[in-house]
Amino acid sequence: MNADSPIYQSYLLRIWKESTGEEWRVSLQEVATSKCYHFSCLAACFEFLNSQMVVLKSGRPQPTKSIY
Repeated sequence: MNADSPIYQSYLLRIWKESTGEEWRVSLQEVATSKCYHFSCLAACFEFLNSQMVVLKSGRPQPTKSIY
């Protein structure tokens, strides 16, 4: 990737509740690879997305497994 290449990552976001009163559950699916990440709350999803932005900006390889 050269300096003029855009930094781009695309996800399909799904949000749902198992039942009334529970926290929202969240999943992200990478569009390019179909890899899925599952989260027990929206805050964990945002934390993951923020960490991915740091990874993409730094040029380091993305993690191979979900830590969330």
